[in-house]
Amino acid sequence: MSPSENASPSGWVQVDAAFLDALSPLTADELLAHHEGAEADWRHGVSDALPLLPVGEQVVQALEEHRAQALEPEAPEDDEVEEEDVDAVRLALPRHALNVLTGPTGEGKTTLLFQVAARLARGDDATVLWLPPGARLDEDATLELLPKDGSGVLILDRAHEHVTRLHHLLRRAGTTAVRVLAASREDDWAFVKGRDHGWQALGVRYHEHGALDLDETSAERLIATWSELGPAGLGRLADLPEGERVAELLEQVRETRESTGGALFGGLISARHDDDSLDEALRRAVPRVREHAGGADLLRALAAVALIDALEIDGLDPRLVAAVVDREADRLHEEILAPLAERVAVALGGRGSIGRLWLRHPRIADACVRVLAELDDGPDLAQVLVALVDAAIRLGEEHDDLLHQRELVHLSRRVPRRLAPLLGEERAAEVAVTVAEAACDRGGRVDLHAEHLLALTRAGRLREASDSVPDRFAQLRELVDHDLSIRSFVGAWGRLEHG
Repeated sequence: MSPSENASPSGWVQVDAAFLDALSPLTADELLAHHEGAEADWRHGVSDALPLLPVGEQVVQALEEHRAQALEPEAPEDDEVEEEDVDAVRLALPRHALNVLTGPTGEGKTTLLFQVAARLARGDDATVLWLPPGARLDEDATLELLPKDGSGVLILDRAHEHVTRLHHLLRRAGTTAVRVLAASREDDWAFVKGRDHGWQALGVRYHEHGALDLDETSAERLIATWSELGPAGLGRLADLPEGERVAELLEQVRETRESTGGALFGGLISARHDDDSLDEALRRAVPRVREHAGGADLLRALAAVALIDALEIDGLDPRLVAAVVDREADRLHEEILAPLAERVAVALGGRGSIGRLWLRHPRIADACVRVLAELDDGPDLAQVLVALVDAAIRLGEEHDDLLHQRELVHLSRRVPRRLAPLLGEERAAEVAVTVAEAACDRGGRVDLHAEHLLALTRAGRLREASDSVPDRFAQLRELVDHDLSIRSFVGAWGRLEHG
């Protein structure tokens, strides 16, 4: 049974035992892809191969206890208490419960969301409704769907997109008890002031769950799953005696938390992979991407996201990816992002209605760049960056909210230092020249001419750079930023002449 078969016209999907039992089991390749960062779905929520983390048990218990308390609150101990006093106790208790899973990208929030929701859906007293990605929370339709007996549980991923409508919904729900299980990146939830929406005044018991850490039992379960997947599953843990693997996994997770404040996924990657084995994992992912009908475009989109991540820019505007793969923005998720996220560690997050794209861990981004660069028939990384610069210049004239527009126009500044460890100094320098030339041609600014001159100089193309100076000077006076930026060009020329 597919989600669409269980969906109501409002977009909500009812998740019950029949829905869960009809799901196909995960294959070994799909499990392995998940452990390399591919997006979770409902099949991961019911898989015995994935342990429910301790916080998941806590969330299940909290939601079940809230249901019981909302229906049958404890009455005062006085045997002669009046019925209206019992009603007063009932009204004084929070009617609704909002449990939010927060944390950075790669924390396992979506997997845990599905696991907890599946546990509740198999229970006797929960009507579980899930809003798929991209669907809009319709307050009227949702109120009609919610059971009046208080058994309803709403499941929301990317909850920051729905926080205002959710607030209105709970305000309008009246005496109908509603339980909500939601997930959001911690930064996104903070940006929309998710914890400060006056939940208590609405009769909502609010609880936020972060730091989805492993315990020893969960670590043992993961090691067992990876062992069944063979050497590719265990990675470098296979080199350790069996009795030392759990301790090493827990230590890597702890060290990742302490050293970088990173997500759980970062610790799992560190436990299993050095750079060579991580590259090998990405090589296994490439055929999964290619097999899709739009595989070439998926690889091009992956290259765009990975390059921007590797260049240490905080996320890529989806409208730019749409331009790079020549898609309408409203078709991007269905045709590119969703199938890509099912195969590799691409994540959509961010603030407002636009969002941003990145990979689930910086090491994954670096590995993607290295692996894509070695493909004979893969995307041309320099031309992907050129397409991003071109789109940033063009769309920046149309949208004043384009994410990181200035950084993208001046992208060639970052390329030599940040891509040299991944591509080698010579290749990175040539990529920088290509990108700077594209920006110079399309941007029509003196500072971009200066950056192109510097890129040629760094690449050792001194004669070409020097010969271009007279022609450039003839053009510069006509450019809009001449008075502001001419010194930057003269400085670049000076470095060329004295280099």
